[in-house]
Amino acid sequence: MTDFDQLDPFRRKADPLQLDLVESFAKGRISRRHFIQRGTVLGLSLASISAIVAACGGGSDSGGGDTGGGANVETAEGAVLEATTAAAATGGTMNWGMSIPGSEGVNPITMVDLVTYNVCAQVFEYLVRSASDLSLQPMLATEWSANADASEWTFKLR
Repeated sequence: MTDFDQLDPFRRKADPLQLDLVESFAKGRISRRHFIQRGTVLGLSLASISAIVAACGGGSDSGGGDTGGGANVETAEGAVLEATTAAAATGGTMNWGMSIPGSEGVNPITMVDLVTYNVCAQVFEYLVRSASDLSLQPMLATEWSANADASEWTFKLR
C-alpha cells in the first residue's frame, strides 16, 4: 500500500515527467524495475528512488531471468539480493539521465555546481586539467606561458 504522505516532499520538488513516473509507480501501472530504469534516466537520485520505493511498499518486479548465480544477500529491510558472477557484457549504449541547469544556462566560466560541470565536461574541452598532485596537465593546450607580470597568458593549442 502506498503512503502518499511520504511522497509529498518529493512531489513538491519534482518536474512533470518525474511526477508522472512516480504516480505510475504508486498506482501500480509500472513495475519497480521499470520505475528504477526510468527514474535514473529522468535524473532521480538513488536516495529519492529508494524513498519512493519504500513509500510505495516495494512494488513488484516483473521480468526476471537468471542473473548468473552466486550467494544471496539479505538486506536490513528483508529483501534478498542475488550476487552475480556472470561476465560483464561489452559494447552497447549507455543512457545517462541528469538534471540540467535552469535559466542561468551552461557557462563553463560561471559554473558553481557539479551538475553544470558534468554538462560542460561532455561538450567542452578545457585548456588544462589539474592532476591529483595539483600540477597542471595539458588538454586542449599543449604549451602555455605568462608574460613578466602574469597579466597575459599565451596558449598553444593542439
